[in-house]
Amino acid sequence: MFKGLKKRVKTLLGHQEDLEARLSEHAHERLPLTLEEHDLYFQLNPLTAALEEARAAARAQRLHEASEHLLEHFHDRIRPLFFLHFTECDMLRPALAERREEANRLLGEVDRALHHTFGPLGVEEQSFQGAIDWFSDFKGGSWMYGSVEDLEEQLAGTSPEAAIQVTWEFNRHGHFVDMGRAYWLTGHERFASEFIVQMVDWSERNPPLFGVNWMDPETVAHRTLNWLLAMHYFLKSAQMTADVLGRVLRTLLLHGLALSRSLHDRPRLCTTSALQVLALTLPELVLSKKWLRQSSVVFPTCIQNELGPDALHKSGSSAAQRQACEWLLLPAALHRLNQMHTGDALAARAQEALEALCHLRAPNALVPEIGPGQGPGLLGRCCGPSEHTQRLLAFGALALGHGALARLAGEMPMEMLWWFGPSAQSRYDSLSDTALPPVGGYYPEAGLVTVRDGWESRSSWCLLRGLPLEAPSRSAFPPLLAHDDLLSLALTLEGEPVLVEPGGPAAPGSVAQAFAKLYCHSAPRVAGELEPAQSSGEGHRLTVEQRRDGLFMGGGRDVWMGSERAFRLRREVLFQPEKKRLAVRDSLEGEGEVQLEEVLLLAPHIDVMMRGDMGCLLRGRRLQARIHPVFPTRFRYEMHKGRTQPFAGWVWSENGRPVATQRLRYYCRITLPAVVYLWLGWEPGDPAVPRAEELERLFNR
Repeated sequence: MFKGLKKRVKTLLGHQEDLEARLSEHAHERLPLTLEEHDLYFQLNPLTAALEEARAAARAQRLHEASEHLLEHFHDRIRPLFFLHFTECDMLRPALAERREEANRLLGEVDRALHHTFGPLGVEEQSFQGAIDWFSDFKGGSWMYGSVEDLEEQLAGTSPEAAIQVTWEFNRHGHFVDMGRAYWLTGHERFASEFIVQMVDWSERNPPLFGVNWMDPETVAHRTLNWLLAMHYFLKSAQMTADVLGRVLRTLLLHGLALSRSLHDRPRLCTTSALQVLALTLPELVLSKKWLRQSSVVFPTCIQNELGPDALHKSGSSAAQRQACEWLLLPAALHRLNQMHTGDALAARAQEALEALCHLRAPNALVPEIGPGQGPGLLGRCCGPSEHTQRLLAFGALALGHGALARLAGEMPMEMLWWFGPSAQSRYDSLSDTALPPVGGYYPEAGLVTVRDGWESRSSWCLLRGLPLEAPSRSAFPPLLAHDDLLSLALTLEGEPVLVEPGGPAAPGSVAQAFAKLYCHSAPRVAGELEPAQSSGEGHRLTVEQRRDGLFMGGGRDVWMGSERAFRLRREVLFQPEKKRLAVRDSLEGEGEVQLEEVLLLAPHIDVMMRGDMGCLLRGRRLQARIHPVFPTRFRYEMHKGRTQPFAGWVWSENGRPVATQRLRYYCRITLPAVVYLWLGWEPGDPAVPRAEELERLFNR
C-alpha cells in the first residue's frame, strides 16, 4: 500500500524517476518492466514550449492533453536532423518513381509482410494466421518465454545459436522500415495501420529483458534503429496519433535503457552505435545526454576490440566488415548532418573501414564472401552482398563527402534516396574526385592479405587467407578457422573470377557446417588430418614483401595427424599481374608418408579442359588461363561439379542459395618433407610452363 502511495505522490509532483535503476531492479527480480504513459512525460527535456506544456499537463494528470502537445512538438520539429524529414515525402516520390523496378521489388516484399508471411535469413517462408508469433523458431515451434537470465540458464549448454538466429533476424523488424517506405511510395494508409497493429502487439508481448528477443544485443541495436526509421516514415500519417507516438517513444526509451545496460556488461560496436544514434535523434529524452556521453566514451574501446589498426574486422569476415561499416557510418553521418564536429574521429574510422571493405571486393564488384554470413543489416535488405557493399560505399561517399568512394561504388543505388533525399543524385554526381586507396591491403589481425594491379573492373586481384595475429590456443581454436579456411586463395584475373571463396550462409545450420568441411576452399590439405584444425600459431603469421616484378605473400599452419603430432605447412604465393602469372609453393615438413592434396574451387562459369600431367586449360567468358601442378612424384587428379557428399564444389550466391562450381583436386602420396608447386598463367601467347628448378629460383630471388 505504501509503495503505491509513494508512487502516486511522485507522479503528482512530476518526479523524474531513475528508470535505469528501475530496470536493473526488475531484471534482478526477473520480472517484466512496463512503462506507464506518465512515465514518458517525466523523462522529457523541456526543449520547446510544447514539451513544457506536455510535462505540465502530465503533472496535472491530463495525459491526453500531454500526448497532444508531444505530437505537436514532433510535427513542428526541425532539429536534430535524422536523415529525411517526414515532410519530404512528396518531393521524394518522383525520384523514386524513376526506379520502378526496384520500387516494385520493395512493394512485393511488403505485400508478404502485410499477409504475415516471413522468411528471415532465407529460411522457408511461414505464414501466421491471425496474430504473429514473435517467438517462432520457423520450424513449427516457439521459443520458451521468461526473463533473459532464466532463458540463458535454461539454454546453457544446448547451443541454440544456429536456430535462434532466424528468430532474432525476424525481430529486428526490418520489415517495419519496408512498410514505411511503401507508405511513402504509394500514400496508402494500409501500410501505416499494419505497422501500428504489429508495433502495438510486439511492444505488449515483449517487455524489456524478457523473452528471447532481448537476449542478443545486436538484435536490440538493429531493432532500435529500425523503429526510429519507421517512426519518421509514418509521422505524416493521420494514424500516427498522439497515443501511438507515445507508445513508440516509450518502447524506444526501453530500448535505450537496455542498450545502456549492455554497455556496462559488455560494450560492443553495435550497441554503442545504436545508443549514440538514439541519443542524437531523441534529445527530448533526459537520458539522451547521458547516453551520448556514455557511448562517446566507450566508442574507441569498441572499435579497438573489434577492428584492427587498418579498420578491418578482426574476424576477417566480409559480412562482419559490412556490419562494422554500418555501425560506424550511421552515427558519423548524423554528426555531420547536424554540424557536430564531435564525430570527426568516427568519420575517419568509417572511411578506413570502407577502404578495407574495398580490398575484400573483387574488381568485377562481386564480393568474395569470406567467413560466415550474417543478416542484411540496415542497408542490405532486399539485396545481395555485392549490392550491399555498393550501397555502403555510396552512403560513405555522400555522408563523408569522399569522391573516391563514389568512384569505387559506381552508379548511385536507389537506396541513397531513402537516406539523403531527392538531391542525393546531384550531390553524388558533384562529389570532387579524391585519391583512391592503395591497391594492397595487409591485415595481420584478421589473417588476410590482398593485392590488385588497379581499381578498374578489368584488374587482376589476389587474396590469401592465413592465421590471424591473435590466434587462440590449440584447445580453444574456433571452428570458424578450420583448416580449409587457412592458406586459401581467391583470385580474379583481368576482371574475371577464377578461384573463389565459398563464404557461408547467412543462417547457421547444417549447410553452414558443411561449408566448413572438406574441399570448400582453394587450399592445400593433408588426408587424415584432425578436424577442426589446431594451431600453435608459432611462425605461421602472414608475411608480405614487395618484389621487383610482383608481390610475395606467405603464411603457414600446423597439420595435426594426431593429438600430439603436428607437421608444418607453409604456403608462399608470388603474384605477378604484369607478367600475367601466379606461382604457389606449398612446403610440408615432417617425416613419413602422407597424401597431400591441392584443392582449387573454380568460379561457376569457368570451363575446365583436362590435360593430365600438363595441367589444365581454363576458359572463361574472356579469359584463357593454364594451371600446371608440379609434384615431386606422379600425381592424380579429379574434377567434380557441385557434389554434396562430401559437400564439395559450391559457393554461396548473391541471392542466398548454393551454386555448384568446378572443384579441381590434384593429389598423391608423398614422402616428407616435400614441396609442391602450382603455376597459373593467363597470357595466351605464352604457353610455356616452368620446371620445378625455375620455380624454385623464382621464389628464392
